Amino acid sequence: MPSKLALFGTALRIAAAPMGLLPLRRRVAMVSRQSSKLSRDYELLRDELATLDPTLEVAVALTEPETKGIAPFAAAMLRQLWLTRTSRVTVTDGYNPVVSIPARRQGTTVFELWHAVGAVKRFGYQCLDTPAGRTSADARDGRMHQGYDVIVAGGPGAKDAYAEAFGYLQIAIAPLGLPHMDDLYSLADPAARLAAAEQLTARHPWMANGRTTVLYAPTLRKGPGYDGWLERYVTALAKACPTDAVNLVVAAHPLSGRVSNDLLDAHPFVHQLARRTAELYCVADVVVTDYSAVALEAGLAGVPALFYVPDVEAYRSSPGLNIDPVTDPLLFGTTDAAELMAHVTDAGLLAQHAGDYLAFVADYFKGVGPGATARVAREVLAAAGN
Repeated sequence: MPSKLALFGTALRIAAAPMGLLPLRRRVAMVSRQSSKLSRDYELLRDELATLDPTLEVAVALTEPETKGIAPFAAAMLRQLWLTRTSRVTVTDGYNPVVSIPARRQGTTVFELWHAVGAVKRFGYQCLDTPAGRTSADARDGRMHQGYDVIVAGGPGAKDAYAEAFGYLQIAIAPLGLPHMDDLYSLADPAARLAAAEQLTARHPWMANGRTTVLYAPTLRKGPGYDGWLERYVTALAKACPTDAVNLVVAAHPLSGRVSNDLLDAHPFVHQLARRTAELYCVADVVVTDYSAVALEAGLAGVPALFYVPDVEAYRSSPGLNIDPVTDPLLFGTTDAAELMAHVTDAGLLAQHAGDYLAFVADYFKGVGPGATARVAREVLAAAGN
């Protein structure tokens, strides 16, 4: 008996067939099933395309994932399907069934503008049939990551992982950089960083208390054994902090929930802010993360990252790691909160790790540099034709 995903794929193909008879328009369709909110990458790319060619039509269609509700998701999929079948260029920021399941229409080009600047943990075809990944059957029925012409990567350091994760030859991976990397590179400029820090400090005066500001930005965790993980991990870090020397700023993944008021009351130096991490880099002395591409973003902004990974053994098994922060000689990762905080508060050790880490990030993004928005926009514009 066909799976639900296979039946959904059949319905998509049936719906796509008459749409494929409609004329192609000189239009760029920017579609996403990641979120109903416009991403910074899409915002920058849309505006740059309008600047380069005001006559080019750009349509943006976003939706929450199917887990948020089937009815609105299905309606959004129909609109996205129509756009992708009638536009010369499609840009997607993750797996999208309307892109991958129907056979691609002749005369069109599809860009995969992956939403992360790099790949610390494994994803896609790298982790099939693991607890954290898709099953082989779902990957087959959903034609996972099929139909792309160009896969845009943040830097050359991601090419091997992306080729494996998407199931493409490396020639399809274009390390052009992602548009939002331009924001991060701008924060590495002292004047821009100071101006951004002053604006943020005006809203949160405690940031100017002279302490070392540690931004804790962990990845999302879910599944067996992870109930209450954020509270446990933040508590461990807070107990290891010298209370008169550190601001511990928690900026968790939006789907991870929040730490309790009881924890915040017990540790007044712990602060919880919305995860606008690009903004927070300007006041962070160090970022503490785990398997998130936040680590790479911090390096682009000139901020060193350390890795708190109490569950690293589990992550090595599922989904697996492209970058192992414990074994890589240029990184510092630990399962012990006290050891991590000892490095955070030791100026010499932190400076040493900062140098090693920023060298690692520079190599990962070697040859990219500012201007990613314009580079991606020019490639998209060329594909749209005249």
